[in-house]
Amino acid sequence: MLRKIPIVGCPIDYTDLLSGFSSVFTRLPKDNLRRNISTYLNSKYIYFTNSGTSSFYTILKILRDKEDKKKVILPAYAASSLIIAIKKAGLEPMLCDISLDDFNMDANLLPSIVSKDTLCILCVHMFGIVNKELRRLKRRFSDILVIEDCAQSLGSKIDAMFVGNSADVSIFSFNRGKNLPTYGGGCIATNSQEISEKIIEENKRIKGLAIGQRILIPFKILGLSLAVRPSIYGLGYPFISKCKDVAPPTNFEVKKYADFQAGVALSLLRRIEEFSKKRYMNGLRLIEGLRNVEDIVLPQISKNTRPAFNRLPIVFRDVKKRQKVEKALDRAGVDTSRMYLKPIHHMFDLGYTKEDFPIANYFAERLLTLPAHPSVTDMQLNRIIRTIKNA
Repeated sequence: MLRKIPIVGCPIDYTDLLSGFSSVFTRLPKDNLRRNISTYLNSKYIYFTNSGTSSFYTILKILRDKEDKKKVILPAYAASSLIIAIKKAGLEPMLCDISLDDFNMDANLLPSIVSKDTLCILCVHMFGIVNKELRRLKRRFSDILVIEDCAQSLGSKIDAMFVGNSADVSIFSFNRGKNLPTYGGGCIATNSQEISEKIIEENKRIKGLAIGQRILIPFKILGLSLAVRPSIYGLGYPFISKCKDVAPPTNFEVKKYADFQAGVALSLLRRIEEFSKKRYMNGLRLIEGLRNVEDIVLPQISKNTRPAFNRLPIVFRDVKKRQKVEKALDRAGVDTSRMYLKPIHHMFDLGYTKEDFPIANYFAERLLTLPAHPSVTDMQLNRIIRTIKNA
């Protein structure tokens, strides 16, 4: 198949790249980007790092130095890099099962997990789907700090407000597969002056990217801008498929965000509302088109939310059916993803048994995600729906 629809993508054009190049000389992109994101999220304090993982680790390190508590609660189905950050900070992960309602953490299970040693709760908006329990969770556990993981959900809304300001602090990722991709980068947003002051002190010890890393960034982002095109993605797919992340990371370095990346992000941010609406409409189109397909579980989207789908997750009750659909979509020129192949307690020895967290186990085995990014056309969405129905 010479043409192939990529599973994730964001339209990056020459104006975005020019903004990146000009930022290297002006030295102002991070200040401008900080002001724009602050307005966008309604958060007073914005800080940048080289990744979402680094942003998460920075928050944990600040909390660890402030509190004697050691346990961090997070969903049993989430990115493995979160565990690496928790362990690097010298803290203990505590898992909570997910729900087959919106595929996010099941907040109803938290009372049996929260203890006097709980440092914080990480609330993830998986796939860009807003965790509708976040605000209630914050009120219910008012004495525990809540971190909002918006790595996959930049542009999502709840009650007409963008996610990222409903918890004590939030983190974002600008990695290559995210809603605002600059091939690396992360962001911390908070309205807490205390947390902000701690981050300022922590940032004084963070070094910038090496010159070789900075030189490669424009070429990587240029590759991203080309890869979203089905003809180019299809030609390079044999190589691209081998480069997809399949193993959990073992470590990471906390570095500063590069000026070139900030310039590209600033340019992309001007179109983020347009992109987010398109992600939402594409996701809804797929959900409506697949609603009556047997043996498929679709995410339930709350009426007061507008997900900016990073991708559209669907769950097959029959594993063989999932495998069949996956192959059929591949033949039809549609890239799909299993996302995380295993729940967290199958990837790390955290003191749980493999049978624990049955919903996360079920979900990981039966999940398939579909492209819903802004570059997907109506004709392509119809092809995806038709292929699944006929498989």
